[in-house]
Amino acid sequence: MPSDPTVTRTFTPGMVIREFCELESIGTHPKSGMPLTREHRVFVLDGEPVAVGRYWTDGEHTNEDIPLSEFADTMKAVKSRFFTMDLARQADGEWCIIELGDGQVVGLLDTISEADFFAALASALGVNG
Repeated sequence: MPSDPTVTRTFTPGMVIREFCELESIGTHPKSGMPLTREHRVFVLDGEPVAVGRYWTDGEHTNEDIPLSEFADTMKAVKSRFFTMDLARQADGEWCIIELGDGQVVGLLDTISEADFFAALASALGVNG
């Protein structure tokens, strides 16, 4: 297909190299044997967290508080109205951002009920049920 000079390309080809972070282990997946880490997904709307859930249903979980306030500036700086931010606890106890995802293509976790998620989203949008 011929190149159209009026089209602006927004993707840059190449490789992405991420920093290696040793994450806190919570066990292994019972079927795949994959290591499980203390990871949570945060759904963000207009720079504010709407819903938070554990990433994994398996593994040894505790009721630790996720330090969302440490990531508030980042949530506000992302130029997307709706996205997800996956956070993980490192082996040294510090939390880090593992990944940002486009909210329209990311999956809802098994640890967040659909009813609770959509109720929180509707509330954040100011929609009355």
